[in-house]
Amino acid sequence: METQQGLSQEDVDALVALHMRRIAEAVPDASVSLSGSTLLGRFGGHDIDLVALVPNVADAADRLATVYPPLYQEEWRDDWAAFRHAGPPQVDIVLTKRGTRGDAHLAGRGNSYSLTRRFRPNTWASKRQA
Repeated sequence: METQQGLSQEDVDALVALHMRRIAEAVPDASVSLSGSTLLGRFGGHDIDLVALVPNVADAADRLATVYPPLYQEEWRDDWAAFRHAGPPQVDIVLTKRGTRGDAHLAGRGNSYSLTRRFRPNTWASKRQA
């Protein structure tokens, strides 16, 4: 299956794995999950959404800022920070801490964070097609 940007599902899987690896290298204590429409197998060529649960958002944001440009930095809180890789495709990354207001906000978005799960490149596509 080709996406609107001409990427195969394997290409999308590889991009997700690449960005998850980059986040893990910068913030080793992060638990990173795929979110949004890509999780549902509906990558339309626009963006990939990732959520990273971390013990300390400020510390993780300092470390991730060495890898990705900050997004909405004026809106950052002690429980939420965002980053964006312009792409293509665009990759949006949210840092938050489990059980905080930032976590609750994302969990309330039924089409996104509440559907996240750990990305496993070898099983994601096969489960999505089943």
